[in-house]
Amino acid sequence: MKTLAELQQALLSTGQRIAGPSRPNGCFVLPTSPVGDGSAHAEIVDGRYHYVQSERGTEYCRKVAADEDELLYWFTADSVWTMASDEELDHRQPGVDCRRWLFARELELLARASERWASRRRQAQAAVLAEHPFDDSLG
Repeated sequence: MKTLAELQQALLSTGQRIAGPSRPNGCFVLPTSPVGDGSAHAEIVDGRYHYVQSERGTEYCRKVAADEDELLYWFTADSVWTMASDEELDHRQPGVDCRRWLFARELELLARASERWASRRRQAQAAVLAEHPFDDSLG
């Protein structure tokens, strides 16, 4: 089992594959205690990895993984979502559902780290779109 410090290094390495060496790795961090703003932190409890989200002292999400790949996927997906969301603002077009660009960019960035992770996210996006299809009239 890897330590949280080792996982932080793995996440930074993943961030460099995704964003390149010239981009700051500020969003590819693995906090080990609650920040309190709704963002996630990691814990190791009883030999398992925990992804915990809390806000102002209230925990509202805890996912547990037996292997480090799962934990790294969760944190990488969060970071990629942040990057893609920030970039989407610069590419927004009237009359186009902003998720079109956002979802495509998210997959492009995740694929730089792992095609398996991109495929997994593509399936999650498909589930969202099945329930809430693109609507360009809102864009």
